[in-house]
Amino acid sequence: AYTSLSSLINFINIIIIASIYSKQDLAYWGSFIVITPIILVLNLSFFSELILVENKKRSLNFFIILLVINIFLTLIYLVIFYFFIDYTNYKVFINSELEKINYLILLFFFIFSFIFKNLYSHLMLRFKKIKKIGLANLVRACSFFSLSLIFYYIQLGINKIIISFILSELIIFFYSLLIIDKKFYSISNLNFNNLNYFILKTKNYIGWGIFANL
Repeated sequence: AYTSLSSLINFINIIIIASIYSKQDLAYWGSFIVITPIILVLNLSFFSELILVENKKRSLNFFIILLVINIFLTLIYLVIFYFFIDYTNYKVFINSELEKINYLILLFFFIFSFIFKNLYSHLMLRFKKIKKIGLANLVRACSFFSLSLIFYYIQLGINKIIISFILSELIIFFYSLLIIDKKFYSISNLNFNNLNYFILKTKNYIGWGIFANL
């Protein structure tokens, strides 16, 4: 029920955004939507499925490890993109060095929101907390809907759709930390042995994971 309601809110919000925001704002938002899946694939995001197949203690450790790895890889890709963005179609969104840096900073937080959403959903599935996934999706949809309307009437120096999305994801990030059971933190035991075990599991999983996600 929560997921269905959040989908309906998102559908209505997209229609409203497309009606009130300019073509330039929509194109800017679209550029983020296009590049984000590419970065997620390069981050080998299919490894998030490892969270589902491990016991609860290791699944939480895998969540932390994968979150750190994804953030690290994303930063590397964005640094590389910084040097090549002037030779791509994305240069139309950039008129100065400062705008380039702002674009990449916003893009990082935009991508991070999808990384966290993906890993968090897998973690909740592993702990059979389906209702909490639905609640998180509903809070996300309501936050984005409200902020995108509020910011439309406020003068900002950055893309209002993007900042609405990022802030809504920031809200869901802290909300997720609040609703997660405290026992999740107590069972986490991230150490060198767990890192070695993670590397071993990824080596065994990588072949199947790549072909399964083609």
